[in-house]
Amino acid sequence: MGVVRCDTKRSRGIQPFEVPESYRYLHDRITKELPPRRNKIGGSCEEMIEVEEGVFLHTIILFPSEGSPSPTVLIRNPYEYDIPRLLASVSHFVYFGYNVVLQSCRGSGKSDGRFVPFIYEKNDGLKTIEYISEQPWQNGEIVLFGFSYLSFCQYILADCLPEQVKTMFLDKLGVNRYAQMYMNGMFRPEFYTAWMIAVTDMDRRLDRSGMYRRALEILPHKRVDEELFGRKVGHYQAVISNVDKSSEFWQDTIWNGLQRMAGKLSVPVLMCAGWFDHQIKGMLHSYEGMREDVKKKSRFVIGPWDHLGMVPGDYPLENGMIMGSMSIKAGLEWFDYQLKGGKVPEDYLGTHLYRCGSHLWEHSRDLPRTDTKKVFYLCPGREKPFLKGGRLDLHLSEEEAKVSYVYDPCDPVETLGGNSMMAWMFKGFEGARHGPVQLPSYEERSDVISFCSQTLNRDLEVSGSVRVHLFAATDAEDTAFTAKVVEITEDGAAYHVCDGITSIRYRNESDRALEYRAGEVVELILELWDICWKWKAGSKLRVDISSSNFPAYINHKNTKTPWHEETRWRIANQLLYFGGKYPTRVELPIVTRGED
Repeated sequence: MGVVRCDTKRSRGIQPFEVPESYRYLHDRITKELPPRRNKIGGSCEEMIEVEEGVFLHTIILFPSEGSPSPTVLIRNPYEYDIPRLLASVSHFVYFGYNVVLQSCRGSGKSDGRFVPFIYEKNDGLKTIEYISEQPWQNGEIVLFGFSYLSFCQYILADCLPEQVKTMFLDKLGVNRYAQMYMNGMFRPEFYTAWMIAVTDMDRRLDRSGMYRRALEILPHKRVDEELFGRKVGHYQAVISNVDKSSEFWQDTIWNGLQRMAGKLSVPVLMCAGWFDHQIKGMLHSYEGMREDVKKKSRFVIGPWDHLGMVPGDYPLENGMIMGSMSIKAGLEWFDYQLKGGKVPEDYLGTHLYRCGSHLWEHSRDLPRTDTKKVFYLCPGREKPFLKGGRLDLHLSEEEAKVSYVYDPCDPVETLGGNSMMAWMFKGFEGARHGPVQLPSYEERSDVISFCSQTLNRDLEVSGSVRVHLFAATDAEDTAFTAKVVEITEDGAAYHVCDGITSIRYRNESDRALEYRAGEVVELILELWDICWKWKAGSKLRVDISSSNFPAYINHKNTKTPWHEETRWRIANQLLYFGGKYPTRVELPIVTRGED
């Protein structure tokens, strides 16, 4: 191989590269998914790259044995435990003529400094690209790769991208940080409390699954970090104490600007999202915000995946694994198209969506949009008094009715399925399952009210965000209501499709708490998770209404005390209203194919 210059203050010479033994199986799996190799790995070099005076970041560089100078794949990663897995996977780029630069973010791994999530990534990424650009093994073309936080490290550079960067591979990245943390004022511990526990004191070998289970029981919640780690964790305290979207924290910090960053992208991107990932709405927001000239050169793939790119749940989802393990196959293909002049297939760019229930991928030039809605009205059962079962009708009843149930925060409905979850990734985790899992009938619970359609006589295809409109009241000063949309297949099995939640005081995506008077009837609009789903003819649609979905969302204590400070709770009597002036309903954005 050619001469490699390792000229920073702290570096090691060229060493042979060996695949980490613990991930040899992954390396071999990826090898089988790729074309025949064109190169060998000539060696590796460990460097400490200076990004600020006195701050050096540990960086592993892999070189191809031939073809220097070469294009470079840059991956910036905060997770020390994931370095062996990343090396086993991204090293495959070297076999096809790319240098690979894998860097530990500030304060992680062997890098200097303190890890403060998100704060230093723009500076450190730019300094690293500047360093790479000066090296003799670099040909002037850099591409960025990585998923989740690793994608954030790319995306934050969009408004100041150096000309050497030719493209990005953005995978499972959310840009609306507030919407990741809260839905209508309801915090998501299964996501952010879990992530806080995962990234705090990463150098310590801790029982993080057990710590998360303990965290769910600590009151007031604002003491969670101190109870678990013996100190306050600044980024976590900022999130849990700022429920108002209009607060300075959300409006005047990095998060407000991040939502507009998509419009500043100037290079083609390959974006990858999962229908069962908590980042799906952020990915859709990014794609829709891109400039049209950039979008025309880009590719957006949404599959039946969770945050790790796996197919979760119980519902049959076939033909889903098209990206390859760790997305290396898709990344290599994309980078080769962008840098090596290969002919791009006609149906390669644009959007590629997997329709759950059909096992098919659908290609279009842009995200499918529809103004057509299928509306089902929630109606009480015909028996008197109505207690448990209701129906979904295509027509609004002129007769008004109401249904009551009792919500006890000490006995919340357990989370089964859904997107707003991350704790399942902990080793040894035995908690809530995610994705389209099979659901019970909830007959034993008086606080879950189910509404079911008649058997569908034709397929019902939904693409986009499902909305549920509830007319509700409570005798508490604040409370929560949940909605879950379900498919019941011909064999009677019920599967989670999408869900949502709202508090009363932060209803309808209010950016601050609204006043509420006990007993007042209000309209609650719940925008559920986006989905691309096909109910087959012969199946049924079910909607479950309740007041809790824990621990995907906090169990509301039925008070208006800030949730993270609450130490008490009360039982709430809930009322749902139907018919007449109360059009309680579910709205499905449907795909039409030449038929009504």
